[in-house]
Amino acid sequence: ESLDQPGGETAGRCHNSKHKNFQSLLSNCNRQIYQLSTMAFSQVFISSFPTIAMGVFFVVGTFYFYPSISGGDFTIGSWLYEAGSWCFAISALQSLIPTIKDGKIIPILNSSLYLFAAGGILAGTLWFMPNVQAKHPMDGLGQKLYTFATITLICALLWDMSRLLLVGAKPLLAQVLAMLAALGGAICFLIGAILMYPVYIVTETGYDVVQINKGVSFFMAASWFFVLHSICKTTAIYQYSNMQPASEKEVQEKELIENNPEQAVAEETA
Repeated sequence: ESLDQPGGETAGRCHNSKHKNFQSLLSNCNRQIYQLSTMAFSQVFISSFPTIAMGVFFVVGTFYFYPSISGGDFTIGSWLYEAGSWCFAISALQSLIPTIKDGKIIPILNSSLYLFAAGGILAGTLWFMPNVQAKHPMDGLGQKLYTFATITLICALLWDMSRLLLVGAKPLLAQVLAMLAALGGAICFLIGAILMYPVYIVTETGYDVVQINKGVSFFMAASWFFVLHSICKTTAIYQYSNMQPASEKEVQEKELIENNPEQAVAEETA
């Protein structure tokens, strides 16, 4: 109907009003989607925080294992590793608790290995502290506990991977990268721990600084692998959270906006 014809101007205003209402409705929907995605990411970040903090603590702590920085005193590095190990333990518990609720033996045993690995690193780090070594002189105990912990972690990761392959699952790329990064970190920790055995670093004239630096460098590589692991794990969790099916009401609202926008505007403004 032309605006020159009787009632044309009123019809034009009505059309413009409906168009504005529809644009407003779409704007509200987009804003709600953004708020939901932001909320989901914040929840994912909170749940992934122990893993993220673990990697950061390990990276910073490793710097203080270099003799040129610490002067041979591993106290600060050990405390940072203790903090990272507690974060590792919390992350392992986060994975273990849901499997206990499900009551399935294999997932419980698999998740328990991560907790044992965290415990091994926690205990092993204590023996890198000079005051603990002075009270309990047990040469190489810290390195041996690290060896136990990393082998346990490697077994847990390989078991996890084999279970995914056996059930024919199609994991996200971020999930695969997270597991490979953790595996790389565990292998580097294992090599670093072996290189730091007293038989390799203690000589007749004192400590072999070059050998210590080699072991610490593998610890540093492992720490960065765990930082990459935390990033990939957080990404995978966030992607999985966005793959959850929408509710029936949300599907109906989306179809209504796409197929009958005028009715959607009418219901919104009613």
